[in-house]
Amino acid sequence: ISNSGIEYDPTQDAWETYDSSTGISDEDLGRPMELFGTGFRGGYDALSFGENGTYGPFGKRTRNAYALSYNELGDAIDVSNSVGEGFDPLCFAVGTNSDLEPGQTMVSETVLTFVVDVSNTNIQTYLQESLNAGILSFTLTSFHGAEQPGLRGEAQYPNFHLKESPAVEFGFADAAQLYIEVEINENTVPEDIDGDGTVGVADLLLLIAAWGPCSGCGEDITNDGVVNVQDVLQMIGAWSS
Repeated sequence: ISNSGIEYDPTQDAWETYDSSTGISDEDLGRPMELFGTGFRGGYDALSFGENGTYGPFGKRTRNAYALSYNELGDAIDVSNSVGEGFDPLCFAVGTNSDLEPGQTMVSETVLTFVVDVSNTNIQTYLQESLNAGILSFTLTSFHGAEQPGLRGEAQYPNFHLKESPAVEFGFADAAQLYIEVEINENTVPEDIDGDGTVGVADLLLLIAAWGPCSGCGEDITNDGVVNVQDVLQMIGAWSS
């Protein structure tokens, strides 16, 4: 971040703590900085929006590029108005810094790291589809209350260096950087779910436990977004003698 005075909060806060009418207060200091995927509308997609895409018309759910996550059914949704609609969105990652204690005031040039939750199958699918398309988009958000409705007042809001920042251009700061750590899976037999070198009962039990919609998971052997009898038949065809 490029400014100081922001209290560090490495945990996601419940939506009720943002809405004073609920009577539920935030138990820890600060507000988190959260990372989501990016959805597009208004005729844009990730490739066409670029750096010159327009914001969108006035109103709710009208931003051409918006914070995207997934609901319990695995559907991609706009989470920009999660407080008004009363739900806690699935967050891809929360900004953290191992040198800070929760509630500590951050100084300028504090670096936050966002480790994306790749264990979530919906987030896995988002990453896979984005990388296959050749462009990976994220939306960085924070929700810090104003001193007065709609006015900046004396409240502190986190600012971030973009690559166009003079501080970045002259080498005094770094813009956001993306690191992808890849683990090579040497198991080339998709039916061997547990990776023990054989296709057997243990693999079948894992497959059955994941029965139903399971986009991006290893049990979906046929890669059709659902674990069903087709996956069982393919596993039987590869059964170890």
